[in-house]
Amino acid sequence: MIHKKKAILGMLVVGALGASSFAWAGLKTTQTTSVIVSLDGSNAHATGNLGSTRNSADANEFIGCGVRVLSSGWDMHCQARDAFGDSTSCSSDDERMIHVASSLGTDGYLRFVVLNGECIELEVKHYSNQKPKAL
Repeated sequence: MIHKKKAILGMLVVGALGASSFAWAGLKTTQTTSVIVSLDGSNAHATGNLGSTRNSADANEFIGCGVRVLSSGWDMHCQARDAFGDSTSCSSDDERMIHVASSLGTDGYLRFVVLNGECIELEVKHYSNQKPKAL
């Protein structure tokens, strides 16, 4: 009888552990479109997830930002092209923009707004639900 109780208790513990790992799997976002570029004359904005874009079967789309240091100072630039070939880019030497662009990881979410070639808004997100690059 004692062996039977231990066996039942063991199955309950294993079952609880299995159920808890399923319950704690975490939210995952699936994006059907990796990069979205909206153009309106001299204004534009682009959004996208770097991991989803890298994993996309579409070889045209890309999105990202870079920071560079020059002898005269530093600046940043962002670029994006969607699956339809629409593209935009911007740059800035504003230290706040440079700081935010520097925080963009390899799998983050990026949104930027362009006015006459200048980055006027920049948003970077790092959430666990974003799809990482496939190896």
